[in-house]
Amino acid sequence: MIQPPHRVTPESFDDVNEMVDRFFSGQAVLVNLAGVARETARRIIDFGSGMCYSSGGTLERITDQEYLLTPLVNQPQDPDRSPLGPAGRPPAASGVTALPVED
Repeated sequence: MIQPPHRVTPESFDDVNEMVDRFFSGQAVLVNLAGVARETARRIIDFGSGMCYSSGGTLERITDQEYLLTPLVNQPQDPDRSPLGPAGRPPAASGVTALPVED
């Protein structure tokens, strides 16, 4: 069974350790960059992108400030089984539902 993504809300680049630990344990990570300085957010996403690339995972932009990092072991074979739900995308703004996110 696929675990729901773990939510990480870093305040500085030093906070990427939690993101890395969860990702390499096989759990998808939802990174929320709201309130993070632009340059720091860019460094975090660049780091996450490299981490995903080097391990065969994926990085997907969900919103302007949220990114989903999915490790290879957690890649859904069926798009309806995505950690985000059916079709792998959050529902349209008019029918927003909460994602199952572990804090």
